[in-house]
Amino acid sequence: MNNRTKFTRRRVISLGALLGGAVVVGPLVSGCSTPTTDSGRSPEAGGATTSREPSGAKSEVITMGSAVDVLNFDPYAQTTNAIIVLRLLNAWLLTYDEDLNPQLDTLAGYELSDDRTTCTLKLRDDVVFTTGKTMTAEDVVFAFERAMNPETGFNLASPSQIIESVSSPEPLLVELKFKGPTSQTLVEDLLVGQPVVDKDHNSAEGLATTPASAGPYRLVSRTAGQSLTLEANPDWYGGEVETQRIELRIFTDTRALTSGLESGALDLAVYVPPRDGQRLQEKFEYLDSYPGSATMLLRVSAITPPFDQKSLRQALWHSVNRDRIVEEVLFGFGGAAALPWGPNSPAQDDSYDDRVQYDLEAAKALLEDVSVAAGAAMVNGSDPISISVMQIIQADLASIGFDLQIEQVDAATFQDRLVAGDFGVVLGQMGGGQLSLPRITQNSLFRLSNNPLWPDGVPPQAYVEAIETLTSEQDEKARQAAFDQLNDVIVDEAWAIGTYYVPQLYMFKPELKGVARDHQNALVLDKASF
Repeated sequence: MNNRTKFTRRRVISLGALLGGAVVVGPLVSGCSTPTTDSGRSPEAGGATTSREPSGAKSEVITMGSAVDVLNFDPYAQTTNAIIVLRLLNAWLLTYDEDLNPQLDTLAGYELSDDRTTCTLKLRDDVVFTTGKTMTAEDVVFAFERAMNPETGFNLASPSQIIESVSSPEPLLVELKFKGPTSQTLVEDLLVGQPVVDKDHNSAEGLATTPASAGPYRLVSRTAGQSLTLEANPDWYGGEVETQRIELRIFTDTRALTSGLESGALDLAVYVPPRDGQRLQEKFEYLDSYPGSATMLLRVSAITPPFDQKSLRQALWHSVNRDRIVEEVLFGFGGAAALPWGPNSPAQDDSYDDRVQYDLEAAKALLEDVSVAAGAAMVNGSDPISISVMQIIQADLASIGFDLQIEQVDAATFQDRLVAGDFGVVLGQMGGGQLSLPRITQNSLFRLSNNPLWPDGVPPQAYVEAIETLTSEQDEKARQAAFDQLNDVIVDEAWAIGTYYVPQLYMFKPELKGVARDHQNALVLDKASF
């Protein structure tokens, strides 16, 4: 019997009487709790959603440090650089709590049609952008239209391709029409990922230097490469934030960053390396990544010899010593990932741990059918963690007679070749493994067409069928069968081998309470204070 992680993200928030009637909130599945409408609900890591309580004395400033600069304020470009301030400066239609249950944010409610081809959104009427303008349905329609455009949508373009059209039938109502029946979780992931922005400023150029959303903080000043100052947004629809000012200091390297934390000059440090995190965790509190938000996979090309031989790819499943990698390279952070999905994913299935476990004898037996006992692995030469991980895999393969040659390339070359599939084996991240599984098709190795790792760009048919079922099907039995089929084909064909959950550490003073991160690791500080 499968030991499958329970997945509870199954709620739809009803609009009730759309024409001015009261908005009622009710679960889609019996026994499910209803989503909260409290906008000050950001959960601390591992905690439950809570209501905002009156606070006592508040510190005026939280001083943060990062060795990564914030390059722009466009929430459509959700990069590692921007994620530091993503939730501080921007508002969203929905958010997720720690268990991936949807929480109303700038929506007053939403309703998916019975045939799951239309979703109607009811907007709050009290969302004021930092530009001074109150949010309208036209702002949200424009926000989706930008996301749907591959030229302007950036990170949001691919997930928005399920939308056929977007319109506003009435003030404060927005209607999304989909290209076909769409699963509830895929719709909710779309709404969670969609920021709301003043349409008069909603462009890459307009948001390059000045945010124009409605987050709990607003920008005061920025000196590129040096500092960033934010202050509490007095018009925030979520109420009063706990700390009135945030100072972000940019450091030249992680050594200077951790020194700032240890000296007391910083209250919070962003992206602390695992080695330093191990040393500092006795003195400081920390938040690790949301499991599955970024999973490191051993990507294997099915068209590059000798990895075009399935038995060799299967041997690689058993040649990854995940526990050793987590202990020796990640210093206990992140975590071992046998499958590509996060623990809260509906596709996660612990029974597969045995099928893909580290077992060099099993790997050696599979290698008996391999005609060539040597191949190349590409590594980003500026990523010491990936180099160390690949060296561990290399040594284990050498012990059973396979010569894995490591080719280090510069970061730009690595990225180009990664997307193009120009490699035999490579370690590459996949984001979104905690969300709806069809979203993985945004990543090149999981594309349904033009897939660079498969002959003629076409992945195995069983994989394509499973993704198509999960995109449109709502019946739980059918979805369960699709999850099983998905795991079976990925393990059997062995082109996306789970390795570890990528750690992303925020470390902070023990007296700083209420620090949180969301499901994609963006900092949440509206309830943080000393």
